[in-house]
Amino acid sequence: MRYRGSQSSHALDAARRQHRARSHKVGLRVPVARALLRRRRGTGHIHGLPPDDGLRKPCKGNAAIMPRRITRRLAVAPEFRDIDIMGVVHNCVYFEWFERGRLSIMNEVLSLDDARRLDIAVPVVKNSCEYFAPVRIGDRLELLTRHKIDDAFSGKLEFSHELRNAETGALHACGECVCALANMRTMKLLREFAPEIMEKYRRLK
Repeated sequence: MRYRGSQSSHALDAARRQHRARSHKVGLRVPVARALLRRRRGTGHIHGLPPDDGLRKPCKGNAAIMPRRITRRLAVAPEFRDIDIMGVVHNCVYFEWFERGRLSIMNEVLSLDDARRLDIAVPVVKNSCEYFAPVRIGDRLELLTRHKIDDAFSGKLEFSHELRNAETGALHACGECVCALANMRTMKLLREFAPEIMEKYRRLK
């Protein structure tokens, strides 16, 4: 019985040593595997793995037209003429504020003089607004206008708006606007800006 017990003890010790050796190997494999994975992701072409950020890398000279979203901020203060009989800002005034936000972007690309010289019109084809909280005289507001610049420009310009209280951050309203490009004389739709205007558009940040 003692001999058998000794054999069992030796076998158990051997099994433990083998288990520890295997665990040590596995422990070494994990960092190595992670390092290899990082290397593969960094290159983006080994075994077909994508780059770290998972996004398509821009080619040289083409980075300016990669899809991106730009934002403009505008301070807004309601005036007495904006107030309706209920003592709050009338619903139509919000569209005037949204237009200011849209023009804060478009004026960087297409000035009024350039629009007249090139016969380019930017008509609004869709305008919407959702109201969440009324605005009153004395409220300090901030308008955030966002615009997405795509790598393939189709002649459609989309803007989104958020009107928030500058002190509390409360959302008062949000809206969307879609504009098209048209020839000012013929009013036919255009698919692209003039080259000089398109260059300014692509450089927007």
